[in-house]
Amino acid sequence: MNARPIKPLIGAAAVLLLFAAPLRSRLVFAGEVLVNENFDNLNLEELAAGWSKAEPSELSLVFEDGRGKILRLINKDEKYPFLAYSLDPAKVASKTLVVSAAAKFPGTFEAITDKLWAKPKVLIESLDANGTAIAREELLPRMGIAEWQNLSGSFTIPASAKKVTVFLCIQFVTCEVFFDDFKIEMAAEQIATPVTPQPNPPTANATATNATTPAADPNSPAALAEKAPKRTLEDGGMLFGPSFAKALQKSYPSKNVTANLAMFVGPGFSEKEALPKLSSGWRAAPFSVKLTGALGAPRGLLATLPDALSKEKPEVVFISGDTAPGRKATTTEADDWEDVAKLCMHFGALPVVVMHANDGKDEQYDRISQGIRKAQDINALLALAPLPQDTFYKRASLLLKLLDTHVFLRAKEDVKGGNKPVDE
Repeated sequence: MNARPIKPLIGAAAVLLLFAAPLRSRLVFAGEVLVNENFDNLNLEELAAGWSKAEPSELSLVFEDGRGKILRLINKDEKYPFLAYSLDPAKVASKTLVVSAAAKFPGTFEAITDKLWAKPKVLIESLDANGTAIAREELLPRMGIAEWQNLSGSFTIPASAKKVTVFLCIQFVTCEVFFDDFKIEMAAEQIATPVTPQPNPPTANATATNATTPAADPNSPAALAEKAPKRTLEDGGMLFGPSFAKALQKSYPSKNVTANLAMFVGPGFSEKEALPKLSSGWRAAPFSVKLTGALGAPRGLLATLPDALSKEKPEVVFISGDTAPGRKATTTEADDWEDVAKLCMHFGALPVVVMHANDGKDEQYDRISQGIRKAQDINALLALAPLPQDTFYKRASLLLKLLDTHVFLRAKEDVKGGNKPVDE
């Protein structure tokens, strides 16, 4: 492959943030390289074994100074252009893969109301023998960033996977995105080390020892994280799953908060609402006029929320970014919501964003909903869908129950199906 100069990260991707966000996946050192593609020698017209593509007219290789050839994907309609690589399931099932790519996403996109998951991404998909998806993980480039971003994550492939594919793609939304330096590696700790045979085999008089490997603890934090049910906004009304649980266990529960106390803030809530009934052991902090309605806009929360977090010390904060009468979106809407979420983290509280659908009410509503959605994407935050309204607090209670079981480790796993999605 052609040698290229190393280009340093600049701009927003290199700025140190005020508050630390939780990592989406654990740090794993890479080992055997399965794919290492910088696109300098790739031929889109004659793809090598393992590669596939869709919507070829939307794929191209373009030249960029300092990088050589890069992959360009563009979508002008509700199509699904991708370049993908299929892995050998016999080799990667039950193994942890380190997937990385450089990405550049200088534009934005309009979300599709009934497909909030649709966006440009690196998608890691595992299918079972029936062709049913049993795991989907993703790496998301930040919108509106003209500089290159380094995307990387480690993902454990299910043991039952019969097809494993990694996609560089745009799912249905209209936008343009670029990829480079695409790599898939096996986690180094999983590569087998040859066993050196003993030079002197045991004699007849030697005492036989039946060595057994201790069974993995099914109640260990890692095991409970793996058992976390995978939920999406479309299937279950929330974003949750093993990758979230693994990452959140590193920072939560915090010792600086009041256990089992939830707070509801943002313009989507009102101090006139009755306090919701939550999962067993959980209670809601009183609604505050300073934290809800028009005063619950992100700029307002950044001024008033620190006092509330210091006083109440909630363990979980639900942040609703709905509109309020007379409120206009700011030019930094997404950054403001991101700062609100990081403010909660700074005080030890776990933020959960309420993802209102972009249903085209008006331009202001669209900008506000897009802003909180972008903040969620950037930080891989937990999220809830707000509709139907009469099930929202039931759904919030279910998420708190899942957190108790798979993140806070305070409750036993519900083997009777109590962690199933709320019937909507």
